[in-house]
This record gives sequence, structure tokens and C-alpha cells, in this order.
Amino acid sequence: MLVAMKNGKCVGFGPIKLSIAEYRKIGPLYADDPSIAESMVKRMITAMPEAKGFATATINTNRFANMILEKFNIPIHKLHYFLSTKERLLVDTKRVFAHLDLDFTLHFRSYYALMLA
Repeated sequence: MLVAMKNGKCVGFGPIKLSIAEYRKIGPLYADDPSIAESMVKRMITAMPEAKGFATATINTNRFANMILEKFNIPIHKLHYFLSTKERLLVDTKRVFAHLDLDFTLHFRSYYALMLA
């Protein structure tokens, strides 16, 4: 788990874990602004040098999250996950830069980023 602190206040957090396929997986990732999220992603993609690649899922309407991936030259593979419900789910895309883990969870329509080492 990476936690970003500023003046004693948590301004971002998110876990990184190694998948069974030996990929670094980030999600969920929350940050108060895109620059904090970018710094966190930069640190996370260099963590776990034994990993064979990198994976995360972003909400397709969060252009800042997808710009971060592009900035680090992470190829984006567009896969769409759908969540069916009678209620509309509202997501603060200004603060959510990656959402739930890709495995064994419900997903919003998302972009899936994968970078092979």
C-alpha cells in the first residue's frame, strides 16, 4: 500500500500487488489531484522489479488517469467491463485514478492497461 501525505493529511492511497501471473497490479488508486496520482503511479510501476509487467483498470471518462498511462508509455488495451444495476453509480473521476482489482470484482466500463516488461 502506498500512501501520499501532505502537511499531515492523506492526499492519496492505493495498493500494489503481484498477481498470480507475476504482473504488478494497481487498484484502487485515489488521489486529491492528477499530479499526486502521477507521482504514485511512477513509484508503483518501478516497484517489484521481479514482476513481468503492469496492469490496472481506469474509468474511461477519467482523461487524467489515461494521460498518466500514456505519459509513461504504457500501452492501453481497451477492454470494457460492465456493471448492471438499476441504480446509477456515480464516481468522482477527479479523484479515482484506478478502480477495483481486475480479478473477482464488479467493474465499471474501463480501460485496461498492460505493459509487458
